[in-house]
Amino acid sequence: MSSLLYFFHPRNLQSLGHIFSVGLFILFLLGVIYLLKKKDKRVALINLIVFLFLMTPIIFYFEAKHPPLIQKRILEGSPETPFTKADPILGRRPNAGVWVDQEFFKGEELYKKHYSINEQGFRILPAHQASKAILFYGCSQTFGQGVNDDENFPALIQKELPEYRSINLGLSGASTLHVLRLIETQEEKQFLQNEEVIHAFYSFIPSHLKRNNFTLSWVQPSPWYELQNDGSLLDRGIFFPDKELTFKLFVKNWRSYFYLRFKSTHGEYLPEEFELFLKLVKESQIKLKKRYPKIKFTVLSFKNEFIPENYLNTLKNELEKDGGRFIDFSLLTPECFTLPLSCTYKDGHFNPLGHKKIANELIKLLKEKK
Repeated sequence: MSSLLYFFHPRNLQSLGHIFSVGLFILFLLGVIYLLKKKDKRVALINLIVFLFLMTPIIFYFEAKHPPLIQKRILEGSPETPFTKADPILGRRPNAGVWVDQEFFKGEELYKKHYSINEQGFRILPAHQASKAILFYGCSQTFGQGVNDDENFPALIQKELPEYRSINLGLSGASTLHVLRLIETQEEKQFLQNEEVIHAFYSFIPSHLKRNNFTLSWVQPSPWYELQNDGSLLDRGIFFPDKELTFKLFVKNWRSYFYLRFKSTHGEYLPEEFELFLKLVKESQIKLKKRYPKIKFTVLSFKNEFIPENYLNTLKNELEKDGGRFIDFSLLTPECFTLPLSCTYKDGHFNPLGHKKIANELIKLLKEKK
């Protein structure tokens, strides 16, 4: 059911390609209904086949001419260098340097921004000295895809609250698997000086539940944990898509533009997907709490309208057991999730205004807890 909700969601009806695919889907259903009701099923079937045959050139047009997104990331001084490199801990890790990131959606430039990446592969924030530190984990929304170094919400928070220094450990394309791996390998320690770590934020979007299980239409090399029957996590090292037979057979060969209208990042969220997600979150919280006893672990949710409410309630309850908390950002700023979408680009990433609104809400929270 959630697949259809995503398919017809207003956010996705902004593009001509999606509107066409919705129309084609509706016409196809009408054709099937016509076929079932028609007494002369042979004639009805011929009509349906002719309709699909006539639609084929249009389908090929969208497949060839309208890829959903075109992204160009160029390293200053070394334009041939790829954005990421192989990494034994995370699977892939960004290359260091200053990157120029341009993204186009249906031929329209969404943004042109600069990313400064350190030798460890993380976003460099403006230099700042403070007595306390906040750790930020997550995907491209935390990393700040589509905004400059001083525009992502971790940078805005440390600017507004000088007693805190933000450490941005967000990675484009990351999942909850990456969060646990980063915590287990204590990657934050190489950036800490003498600050006291008292807050950690993990920001997630619904697709993390799918990324954790490698069931998206795109998958990159990633940390790999499997949930066992006894409830424990098995660390299987790194998942390499090209080496996994089932992935190559059933996922990799399905990258169609129209297939992405359904598959993209949503679909039914299975109980086992949520169970793995919850276990990864809890393990992350427990390990951070053991390392930094005063830390407050907060899970921040974006765009969770496709996740069943009982899943979110369970997450909230489990976090609170160990002093953590769950925040639904879509409830704090509903204007960011209704048309017209002023807080995000057409690709779904937060723009500078969106990051400003996130920062403002978290600043309020941090001030209340002083």
